[in-house]
Amino acid sequence: MLASRYYLAVGLANGCAERAVRQAKRLLRCENPWIALMNYRNTPLDTTGCSPAQLLQGRRLRTRLPVLPGALLPRWPDIDGVRRTDAQAKSRSTVNYNKRHGALPLPELRPGQKARVRLPHEKKWSELPTTITARRGSSSYLVRNRIFLQALPEVTAPLEDRVQDVVPGSAAEGGALMVAEEAEPAATPAPLPRVVEEPCVGQQDKGCAPPLGVPPQVHKLTEKPLYTSRFGRVVKPVDRLGF
Repeated sequence: MLASRYYLAVGLANGCAERAVRQAKRLLRCENPWIALMNYRNTPLDTTGCSPAQLLQGRRLRTRLPVLPGALLPRWPDIDGVRRTDAQAKSRSTVNYNKRHGALPLPELRPGQKARVRLPHEKKWSELPTTITARRGSSSYLVRNRIFLQALPEVTAPLEDRVQDVVPGSAAEGGALMVAEEAEPAATPAPLPRVVEEPCVGQQDKGCAPPLGVPPQVHKLTEKPLYTSRFGRVVKPVDRLGF
C-alpha cells in the first residue's frame, strides 16, 4: 500500500484508511490468517447491523462457531435501511467530533487576499504574509490543506484614502466634473476653556491639587484602525484604564 507524504505528516489526514490498514495488519499477524479473515467477514458491524458477508453474498458464513441451520439460509438485508443507518451513524459521529474539538467551516480564500502559511512540521505561522494569486479548483488536497492557511484581517481604510469615482460632465455644462462620492467635512473641535494656573502656597513639597472648577487632565486616545475577524465581526480591544 502507498501513502502520501501529506498523510505521513498529518495524523488526521485519512483516518479511515489508516484504521483499515491497522486492522489488516492485526489479522495478518494471526496464526491462521484465512480463518481470521473469514471470522472478520462474518462479524456484524455496529453501524449497519449486518456483516460484510451478508451484504455481499446475502447469507452468513459457516465458521467454527456452532450456529443454527436456519441462520445460514440465504436472506438479503434491506439495502435502503442499511444505507440510511450507516449515513445516520456517520453524521452523528461527525457532529460529535466537531463539537468536541470545536471544528468550524473555514471561509474560502479569495485571489489577492493576504494569508499566512504553516507547514505540517511547524508549530508557528509564517511572519511574512503570502498573497493568493489564483485558485485552481477545489480538490481534496487543497481542502485538507486549508487548515494550514490563516487569513489576515482586513484593515478598513479611512474615508479620505478611498478612491473617488469622477464622471466628466457634458460640454453644455462647461466640462464640469461630478464626484460620485465626497468626503464629509471634518467637524471643527470646540475650543477648550482657558485655565489659569495659580501658585500653591505652603505645598511646594507635597504637591498641590488642581483648583476647584478645573477639569483634570484627559489623555487623548489615538484612533486605531478597525480590524475585522475572518467571520466578519469587528474586533474591539479591551479598554484598559482609559489608555
